[in-house]
Amino acid sequence: MSMKEKFIKIGRFFAWAVLHLAVVFAVVYAFWPIATWYLAYRPVWGVDFFLLPNLANLLSENLVRPWASWIYAWFGGYPISYGFLFVYLGSFLDKFLDLVVGTQYFVVASSVLFVLGSYFLFFVICRNFVLAGVLAVATAYSGGVYQTLTWAGSLPSYIAQSSFPWALGFLVLFLKTSNYKFLLTSALISGLSVLGHPLTFVIYIVPATMILIFSRFEHGFKLLEKIKIAGIFILISTIVGLPVFGQLAGFALKYAFKPSYSGAALSTTEASGAVDVGAAAFNKLQPARMFSDNHPAPFILLAIVAGLFLLSVILGRKPKPVLAGIPYILIAAYFAFYVWLFGQGISIYHGGWYRLFWHVPVWIGMLVCAFWFQSFVNFSYAVKTNILRLVLNLGATLAILLIGGSYLYASGYGSAIASIIYRSQVSSSHPDILNLKITDKDRSELKMRLLPGWINGDDTNWRLYSGDQTVNLWWNSMFKMPLARGYLDPPIEPDRRGFLFLLDAGLSEDEGQAQLSFSFKYPQESAISSTLFLVDWNSVKYFEGGHIGSVFKPVPQYLTELLVKREEVLSFDELKYTKRSVTLKFVEFKDEVTSAILTSTNASTLGIFATEIGFENVLRAISLLDNNNSQKLIPVKLGKMIDEYNLKELSNFDALYLYDYDFKNGDKTFKRLAEFVSGGGRVYVDTGVEVKNSSGVLPELFPVKEVERKGMGKEWDLEVPETNFSEGVDFSKFSPLVFDGNEWNVSSASVSDLRDQATVIMKHKGRVVFASQKFGSGEVIWGGFNLPYHVIRDYNSEEAKFFNKILAALVDLGVKKPADSEVRFVNSNTREITTVGARAVLFKEQAYSGWSAKLKENEQGKSGRLKIYKAGPAYPGFMYIPLPNTGKSKVELTFSGSGIYKVQIIVSVVTVLFLVDGVVLGGLFLGRLRRFVWNLSKRKIGKWWEKEEE
Repeated sequence: MSMKEKFIKIGRFFAWAVLHLAVVFAVVYAFWPIATWYLAYRPVWGVDFFLLPNLANLLSENLVRPWASWIYAWFGGYPISYGFLFVYLGSFLDKFLDLVVGTQYFVVASSVLFVLGSYFLFFVICRNFVLAGVLAVATAYSGGVYQTLTWAGSLPSYIAQSSFPWALGFLVLFLKTSNYKFLLTSALISGLSVLGHPLTFVIYIVPATMILIFSRFEHGFKLLEKIKIAGIFILISTIVGLPVFGQLAGFALKYAFKPSYSGAALSTTEASGAVDVGAAAFNKLQPARMFSDNHPAPFILLAIVAGLFLLSVILGRKPKPVLAGIPYILIAAYFAFYVWLFGQGISIYHGGWYRLFWHVPVWIGMLVCAFWFQSFVNFSYAVKTNILRLVLNLGATLAILLIGGSYLYASGYGSAIASIIYRSQVSSSHPDILNLKITDKDRSELKMRLLPGWINGDDTNWRLYSGDQTVNLWWNSMFKMPLARGYLDPPIEPDRRGFLFLLDAGLSEDEGQAQLSFSFKYPQESAISSTLFLVDWNSVKYFEGGHIGSVFKPVPQYLTELLVKREEVLSFDELKYTKRSVTLKFVEFKDEVTSAILTSTNASTLGIFATEIGFENVLRAISLLDNNNSQKLIPVKLGKMIDEYNLKELSNFDALYLYDYDFKNGDKTFKRLAEFVSGGGRVYVDTGVEVKNSSGVLPELFPVKEVERKGMGKEWDLEVPETNFSEGVDFSKFSPLVFDGNEWNVSSASVSDLRDQATVIMKHKGRVVFASQKFGSGEVIWGGFNLPYHVIRDYNSEEAKFFNKILAALVDLGVKKPADSEVRFVNSNTREITTVGARAVLFKEQAYSGWSAKLKENEQGKSGRLKIYKAGPAYPGFMYIPLPNTGKSKVELTFSGSGIYKVQIIVSVVTVLFLVDGVVLGGLFLGRLRRFVWNLSKRKIGKWWEKEEE
């Protein structure tokens, strides 16, 4: 290349750069009034706005490696998965900016990226500065773009939107140039968006990119090449987004598709028909909002340019260029159909109506740009001279500028802001003052006023319960004290949230009655016991509710005398924007009704062999009478496989309960259980569930030799000898033996099959259905009609009494005072407890994979790892850690993340580093390593291949 050619190339580059910068400046300048309006507006916009600052604050207090990120403050704790990347970026900004204000700047920056990405995408398609700039400004002035931000406040989802035009833009560049760097860049951007929020990738990026790849026919079908391109894109995006996909993919797919307006609630009731009809009417209006909620300029330009395109096809007489517009027509059809489906009541992973319209200006703009570009390709066949082509292009561009510019000027940023406000909602955080005073200085002063003097908001060994999500939303952006509920649901399936739901129901009223009694037919006594049981297990020391605000949920009247120690109402009426009075009401619970999150314990232990559902059945039965909480009894979840535990492990428990259990080797299993009982342990076996011992000959451990499981009528015909088990129980009030209208299956034995040392506890129709026997120094109790499930089917109080009699025969159900201990909250990932004379440590946070317990020191100088067992009414379960038989023990609990999650994040980070190095830096740093590994692997494979041929 000659010097002259170099100067021409450089000059052309600078000219294009100047033009791009000018348009970028104009686009940002046009958008900036919207940005300044958003930043300055008080109260802050977006119902859920405080969610991201809340999570960012939790993380900034204890910045850890991504795989070890732990939200200790909600629902007993769980690893961060929601908004993973953006939570980290938010916590980083918190180091330099005010927490809330910094979040606002974060979303404004993402808005700028979205608008500039739209300009980039439009220009790549049409190659016209003016048209791309006009469409970008029209995108910025489209109210539908901001609804995820200003109505819902779903900030991670909104920020992820900015990846959409950039990912498509680089893919279009790749399809035009065949430069794989652009394909890799598109995949990298897409994968990073998954780390922020997967919705944009799954619903918008993947369909659009697949349509772009597979519907291009102007160069032939080339199916294998398209499959290769699509495979590379999906593979790279998936690897980069692996930490989120690995955590949420199965759960998200299971609950993504909702084919109706309403569905079953967690309760046994369903949404009413009136709600269903109202939702249907609302949804059917949504497709029209693709037009009404966005700027009209792109639609006007689409009509004009489509006419221009049609004229060019007629004049050019070349049908082949028409093929280039097919991908963009199909993309527009897909997104329009997606919105239409919502209008018909079918939602596919959209997360809310407010997420339906932000993409509309982008795909309309893409269609405009595709028609524009192809129009001039077609005209080139009819217009033979370059001068005429230039005049035609400039004339059409000027017309676009005049038409588009006039629409933008006529409905400028003022109209855009008005349309945004029309579809917006201020932050739901209560009290109002939180949404008006948002600087760190203001919030620091406000923190002193938000609590009564008798609550230490930074005490991390107790929880606050609030049924008002407008309080839970902001709480941990101010205070360290964890919440019993939290704002964002834990990443577990709904059918594993039963005890969370029961806690809510227990602390709620319906028409002046306990919700458990009114809606779910609990007897009052059982409703009280169940609620107190869960209050203790969840370490609820404080309650916020009954304030004047959007939600009124006081301590239920039937629990007030049992729970309330003191209460106080705080008023914030001096600064509000609502008409109602604005207050907070705090309640402290009595000391004896609850126990701390991390504590020593000497309570009795019951190891339960059961499935997850079976374990929940047993615990619900345990909770129904006499408040058998963690100060009395620790129910430990051992899983269903008995032979996974050796005798030493079983000796950690006072008694064992075999419910819906299983085993691989029966002889080995029952020999070990016999040794446990002979040494003084107690075992309760229920063969009323369908298990291997429900029918047939039983091992010697059982009080009976042989049983048969079948229906034995729907009504009881009981014979109950006088024993400790029968005292005070009215067996005539037992519920019928009915399951869904059919006979209840009972596992029973004939009297002749009783063993010599057995004692009959209960007979039905002359056959033994409950018995016990001494075995060595211990005792075995056997029952055959699935007692726990029968108890909770009708919440039968007399059956609950009988069940408690069995528990009392197994373990001591008296309250056990915890040993003296000292607790230290190091950070969200590390806790320490030093105790003297304790049997075990009970840690009421969820036992996700990644937690470990270490005995740091004791009086004998021993140290080492301790086993963590899952326990209590929680999923996956709270942590129970038995201690060695020593006096003083110091235990450290640490969350370091699960092994699989570490691998996922490391793979993702390494992939990102290689992509950035290869695409941006040309392989300057890691490229050599990549080439070395590649060449080495080729040599190894080559040598192996040669040996195989020999």
